[in-house]
Amino acid sequence: MKRLILLSCILLLLLPLSTKSQQFKTAKDSMLARYDTASLILVGSEHIRDGQSYRNGFNLRRLLKAVKGCEPAEQELRLFRKKMAVGLVLYSAGFAVVMTGLIVTSPAVLLVGSGLAVASMVPMINASKHPPKAIWLYNRHVIAGS
Repeated sequence: MKRLILLSCILLLLLPLSTKSQQFKTAKDSMLARYDTASLILVGSEHIRDGQSYRNGFNLRRLLKAVKGCEPAEQELRLFRKKMAVGLVLYSAGFAVVMTGLIVTSPAVLLVGSGLAVASMVPMINASKHPPKAIWLYNRHVIAGS
């Protein structure tokens, strides 16, 4: 009789643990399902969502539309676009100065143009860290469900 009472007490204590485990499992499954369907993966010039591949577009315009609603990810992509624009302007100016230096055959002008072109790589290389961070922020936003 004592064993039966002890066994029933143990079962009563373990019952809430099994329901908590089931609730956790259900929440985890729904989180994984949301992550599988809504998360983004960046692959070269494309991004993948829900098994479909989409082009990022010029200056990541389509990727910016894909992360719409997640303000930190949008800010990262805008920062990428701004830095790339600065780099492109510097590169274009350097190219124009090099062409001018070739026309007037001035080594000093060629050197300045080459310096501008090389300097344009700094913002462009610095910009390359922003798209992966934007994807990370967006996927974190998706998991949180906000």
